[in-house]
Amino acid sequence: MKRATLHRDASSVRKLMSRVVLLLLITSLPTAAANHVDRFEVIRVLRENEIPAVYSPQFTRQDYLSPEEDIIGVYLGGEARAYPIKIMNWHEVVNDVVGGVPIAITYCPLCGTGIVFSRVVEDEELTFGVSGRLYKSNLVMFDNETESLWSQITGEAILGPLHGKRLQWVSSLTLYWSDWREQHPDSIILMPPLPQCAGGRTGDECRDYTVDPYEGYRLSTVVYSVFGGEYRDTILHPKTTILGIEIGGVAMAYPLIVLEETQVLHDVLNRQQILASFVNGSAQAFDPGGRRFMPFEEGAMKDDDGAVWNRLTGESLSGQKLRPLKTTRAMWFAWAQFQPGSGVYSLRPPSVLTFALSTTPSTVAEGQILFQDVHLNNTSSLTLEEVTIRVNLPLALEYVTDDAPSSSGYYRRSEEGSVLSYVFESISPGTHTFRITTRLKAEDLQGIIFKSTISIEYRDTEGRTISASRQGETFEVVEREPRSLSPLLSLLPLGAIPVIGWWFFRRRRLEAPEND
Repeated sequence: MKRATLHRDASSVRKLMSRVVLLLLITSLPTAAANHVDRFEVIRVLRENEIPAVYSPQFTRQDYLSPEEDIIGVYLGGEARAYPIKIMNWHEVVNDVVGGVPIAITYCPLCGTGIVFSRVVEDEELTFGVSGRLYKSNLVMFDNETESLWSQITGEAILGPLHGKRLQWVSSLTLYWSDWREQHPDSIILMPPLPQCAGGRTGDECRDYTVDPYEGYRLSTVVYSVFGGEYRDTILHPKTTILGIEIGGVAMAYPLIVLEETQVLHDVLNRQQILASFVNGSAQAFDPGGRRFMPFEEGAMKDDDGAVWNRLTGESLSGQKLRPLKTTRAMWFAWAQFQPGSGVYSLRPPSVLTFALSTTPSTVAEGQILFQDVHLNNTSSLTLEEVTIRVNLPLALEYVTDDAPSSSGYYRRSEEGSVLSYVFESISPGTHTFRITTRLKAEDLQGIIFKSTISIEYRDTEGRTISASRQGETFEVVEREPRSLSPLLSLLPLGAIPVIGWWFFRRRRLEAPEND
């Protein structure tokens, strides 16, 4: 019985020692990474995959579409494919490979945005699903490989391991099926992924592809704030379809109702020549390459040398091609949320003050000095007045100094915690840069990804007050070696001395009567 008691005591000591070692191991491991994105702006509406993305699309050459049905058309590597909007309404994401290029065809019914991206990020091919979440009323996708969340309009990962990465935009067209078929008679068409059923959304195993579940929404002025959407800029009806273009931070919206009247228009946006064209409800934009164009016959345009070009493809009869510009076809309220300060063609000019915040270096270690460069570019020929800049630093950074006083018309207004405020009495035409010096706090921050944000408010040349904000470049804490256990393990013998001494003392007391 005494030996059994000894055995239990020895077992208790072994368990105690095991717990001590386990505790030391746990406390030596790095803390879990976080990405410091405001998750409350990403709103869950449905369950993940409740809207089923398409992973193995099937196609047909049988023409089952009516001529005026809208499709998203993609032409890559000599292959042409059509993705009907009536199918995209129910599935929102199609993973496909066209011309050997892995792409994601995406469509957000709440914003009217049909955008195509490459699925390759840092040499890894991703597959995308529908997260059931919305960001500013816009579709949020997720990739199955890392479970990062991606904003469809920006093509940027907003949460997760790939936070800050961007998808590469792929040129596509949203247009009538008849116009696409005329350009690409050999195009194949996406088939309905689920069986046809009647009466709208009647079950998980079928869809009524003849029903547009968003028809009433598109015709109304309603913007669902519960989904994060806002409608503050009332210059256009919130659901007006526009062709959005952003060049170096300067944004312009071209309403399709304006393009329908002109058919072809020329513009200059942040020193980039713009050629916007329109055919049967579809719009495209190109770099005109110094040429001037005018409408010519149905679906065509003629340059100043008399050459005839296709308005939608930007290709001439002789085989020359114009460079397509990155565009976003969207409802006005959606574009205005992601591009505050956007101009509206024929109604108002864009914000003429572009700004950015960059971090040097992009990968840092604790205690390291970082330089946050604020870039201001007045693209107008006039001086802007009363410009306020606010830089919101991540909590992991501490402010050291800045060289803003060297800028003309500057005076500091306040410094409150991580928010640095600057006021400029005037910003002359051209580019202005000032540097903020910060330091990464000496904390256990391994693997954490940060972004500083910058907001701006100023009075433009027409006396309007313009405000906007955006994030700076991503930087992250370098991976470092896990804390060495050797210093801690070296203390174990000292810590074990009292325990071992107690165990031997206890054992001698229990064995003493037997020896007598």
